[in-house]
Amino acid sequence: MSYEYIVYLLVFAATLAIAMVLWTTARAAGMAESAKLDFENLTEKDGRQKTQLERFVSPGTLFRLQLASGLLPGFAVPAAFAAFGFVQPFFLLAMGAIFGYGGWRIPRIYYNFRVARRTADFESRVLDLTAGLSSALKAGMALPQALERLTERMTGTMREELLIVRRDYELRVPLDRALERLAERMPCEDMQLLASAVKLTTQTGGSLSEVLEEMVEMIRGRTEFKEKLKTLTTQGRFEGLVLSLAPVFSLFLFSLIQPDFMEPLFTTVHGWCAIAAAGVFEVIGFVTIKRITSIEV
Repeated sequence: MSYEYIVYLLVFAATLAIAMVLWTTARAAGMAESAKLDFENLTEKDGRQKTQLERFVSPGTLFRLQLASGLLPGFAVPAAFAAFGFVQPFFLLAMGAIFGYGGWRIPRIYYNFRVARRTADFESRVLDLTAGLSSALKAGMALPQALERLTERMTGTMREELLIVRRDYELRVPLDRALERLAERMPCEDMQLLASAVKLTTQTGGSLSEVLEEMVEMIRGRTEFKEKLKTLTTQGRFEGLVLSLAPVFSLFLFSLIQPDFMEPLFTTVHGWCAIAAAGVFEVIGFVTIKRITSIEV
């Protein structure tokens, strides 16, 4: 097959990929599955609660978005190189695989980022929830009344989840069970402790306000420790990022200063093998440094 036919084939495939991306995006927007959280249908038919990712986007829509965003750069980038006359099968195949995989990962990375941001917002407000419940119970309120009052005062993710708890309670779900369901929806250690404390004191008796007061001190101390730990590891994370980007910057700089000297690196099979090997070591080094500086508490 001549190079001219390869160019035509890649351009045709890129056109189909663009059409598929447009169709998938329009369908997802029309169904409104990826635009907002689904608070009405939180439970699957088998009784299992939806994960946070499934509440943002359905698995089928996420797969179609990944497929479309993977096909677009996977064919469009090699087609662009081929259209400018750079037709080398090994190079085009490598570029298609790299950019195709990157495009495939983008939708899941985006939704995982939204889930992580929402989870972090929820975890940052558990302390306020626990302290508010403790204060309300000391003032003589019952637990349902305290939760209702805090729901009106809270904002953001915590308010959304407390509204669901209140709805479950209005549907005759026991309050301790409603809080357990909240802990299942939002896998947070502090929230699980709060739900367990409410359940135990409801079943065995005892002063819930005193238990919550002790939890407030524990959560506050752990939060302060996490902030100090994050500050101490900031330098390590920054150094890891700099060390990972330094070879890429050097390659770009040398290509501008001595393009003839760097030309074999981009035009020969051995050069592309060297770039691939360097890329693998870059990823390994970045992941290693990230794991060293990421300390689980």
